[in-house]
Amino acid sequence: MAAYDAKHHQLDPDPIRNALHTTGMVGLVLLIATLAVTPLRRLTGYLGLFFYRRPLGLLAFLFGFAQLGIYVVYDRASDWQDAWNLADKLKVEEKRRFESPA
Repeated sequence: MAAYDAKHHQLDPDPIRNALHTTGMVGLVLLIATLAVTPLRRLTGYLGLFFYRRPLGLLAFLFGFAQLGIYVVYDRASDWQDAWNLADKLKVEEKRRFESPA
């Protein structure tokens, strides 16, 4: 996907955002294709479509998992430390709120 975008001069300045959007869109298309196999099989009567349902579903899962991995590892890696620090600060403030003044 990145090679196609580079060839057609469609790369974003933010490569992480581009990777997130690309994997998300491909995963969504594969999920829709997976869910469309059974209705298409019933409409057409072609039983060969049945054998493509599982590989399409696995590819959809793979792209969804890849998107989650890109999001966690590359996009939010620095924010996890801030999130834990915020949670610790909230716990300390909560303890102070319930302490009675002496």
